[in-house]
Amino acid sequence: MECEDNLPAPRESLRTDLDLGTVILGREPIVDRYYRIAKDLARAYGITLCDEPEAQLIGATVWSDIFFNRGIEVADLPSEAHLQFLRSYLNLHGLTSASVSEPVRRVLNWRSSGSVLEDGWDWITGEYAVAPATVVAEIRRLSGVHSHATPLQTPAVPAAPGGVIVRGSDFDFPVCNPANARTFRSKAARRVDGHYSVAASGTSGGGTPGTAAMRYQVNKCGRTEYSLRTDASRLSHKPLADGLAPSRPPRAKAGFGFACCILEAKYVYLSNTTLYQRRRDFLRNSQIHADRLPRRLRGLGRPALIAAWEATRATQAAQFGLYMGAIADLEVPYWRVVYICSRENARQYFQAIISLGRIPRSIAVACVSDARRTTENWIV
Repeated sequence: MECEDNLPAPRESLRTDLDLGTVILGREPIVDRYYRIAKDLARAYGITLCDEPEAQLIGATVWSDIFFNRGIEVADLPSEAHLQFLRSYLNLHGLTSASVSEPVRRVLNWRSSGSVLEDGWDWITGEYAVAPATVVAEIRRLSGVHSHATPLQTPAVPAAPGGVIVRGSDFDFPVCNPANARTFRSKAARRVDGHYSVAASGTSGGGTPGTAAMRYQVNKCGRTEYSLRTDASRLSHKPLADGLAPSRPPRAKAGFGFACCILEAKYVYLSNTTLYQRRRDFLRNSQIHADRLPRRLRGLGRPALIAAWEATRATQAAQFGLYMGAIADLEVPYWRVVYICSRENARQYFQAIISLGRIPRSIAVACVSDARRTTENWIV
């Protein structure tokens, strides 16, 4: 299949952990299965793998399924699996459920709102009231509009320090305009014209957050989280940035203070047992410091710990993908992102996620900022 190189490559650890039964049980090698199912899924959805962001979404979807179910064949996927992909596809392109036709829209809205209405679920058969083929057809309709080959681009190169920018293609990231960025943030703060924001957890009444993680976020990024969309509402406003820096933050860590910048704070409670570290380090430290693991992870075996680590990584990678989608949206005047981490191993963890997407430092980067250093922050 054309452009299959755009699929994210499985890590070596995935091959080691899941291929053990290949020879003994005569199973299809897990890496071969990953690529085969990913290509089958792309064909079923009418998606071209030459569309790099959509290829990444296809790969992440199949990768997760490989870990938990050893990869279900596309023909056997239930409605819920297709609905989950549809939600991710809508988020990728900044679309809402209003873009989806009935009856799929009814099921999406029912699942999102947590309603107990029975029109989205058949209580007799225990199945969604929409057939898998109907959801697939809806995804194909959307992909016919949004799935296009990503143009080849040559990055812009500065001619000389202080010189002009030599453009490598018809598209380059726009020049940062702090005034536009400040206007966008102001609209989000006031929730006008499709912009939205929420108070950081524990601050809606003007108080201090009750958890160390939220205190870290507030101290580094501010007391408001901002939607990176121009069609946001109370029911649909993700992704939310921990903070926005329209102009260069005067108290940011040296070398990491950028204008037009999305801010994301990541706090580590215990450095040894955090999920924000390399997987092999997490598994080793989980044995050495088993009594320090979060309660939900205590007593779990190695396979369950691997699944927990992979699930967290998939969530963080998906969040990073949403930030990249916002950066690519010309209506969102923010085109850099900084992960602010309380520990070095977390910085390495998020820098590895950034590296998976082959994103240059000029677009995304992770740094360390000690929680006790309250004078170092990105608040503008």
